[in-house]
Amino acid sequence: MKAIEPKIYTGIKDDKARRRVNVSNKVANITADQIEAGISIEALESINVPVFAYGTQVTIHGKLPDLGNERVCGYKSLFQNGNGSIGVKYLAIDGAKKQTILSCTSLTRCRLHVETDSTGMFMQKRIATDCKPESIATGRAFLAEIPDCFIGGKQLVKDAYGCLFVSVSFNAIYEKDLFRFIDWLTIGEIKTEGDFQRLKQARDDKRAAEKAEFEAKQNQQRAELAEKAALAVIEWKKDGFDIYEGPKKDGLYLVRPYTFSDGKAFKHSLYKKHGTRFKEGSCFSDSKERPVELEFKDWKNPSKYYSEKCKGFIKR
Repeated sequence: MKAIEPKIYTGIKDDKARRRVNVSNKVANITADQIEAGISIEALESINVPVFAYGTQVTIHGKLPDLGNERVCGYKSLFQNGNGSIGVKYLAIDGAKKQTILSCTSLTRCRLHVETDSTGMFMQKRIATDCKPESIATGRAFLAEIPDCFIGGKQLVKDAYGCLFVSVSFNAIYEKDLFRFIDWLTIGEIKTEGDFQRLKQARDDKRAAEKAEFEAKQNQQRAELAEKAALAVIEWKKDGFDIYEGPKKDGLYLVRPYTFSDGKAFKHSLYKKHGTRFKEGSCFSDSKERPVELEFKDWKNPSKYYSEKCKGFIKR
């Protein structure tokens, strides 16, 4: 799809590809926490030092705090330069607000599909599988519905297969407009911060309950398996076997319970020294009695992925 030209508060449109020198000696009125949380558009507009705009980021000059974390919205979006300035990708501007929007999309249905990558936040909706005049009219009507309360761009685009999409580049939004946009995006399901927190809490409670139920079932299954294993050990001991769990040895013979559709219920394993490691030969039987050594086949050569320990039943 055709890219949308980013529109964002720029402060100063820079005509240089890169500035080697920090152009300001002022102490910036902003903290590292504010930058690392995703510097807001309000903070950018009120900052007391120069901000230069480029194709993919803005760069803040002046005396700035040292950053402890350069990842915003899941990507490395902040860059502390050698001259003391800080580069901020468009994704990291209004990072906290963008995370709120992403969270809302996971709580309810939305008019647009929302996603982020290392360059920014994007939204889209497929209008039609063609670009006929009536499809274009539908797309333009949908474009007109999108509230003009954010900083970015919106347009109709056609993909390589001829499908028509509404595409939105979402760069920043003022705090006063955030839930106005979310109200439209979520088709009225989330109108306020209170609605957002209520739905988020309900989802978190549901997930916690599902996790607790899953863990309870897992614990019950483990207890049942442990009980069956304990009973199985008792039966094997009656037949003259002891359970073995330890290192492989030359000539070690083990038998294990196994299930096959043809009724062979036991796997017999024999270990032989192979250099500094061991190789294993195996065969299957419907009896616990040890087969003659000639019946062992499928010898597996050792590899670095094979454990040097094994487990099974060993004849007394």
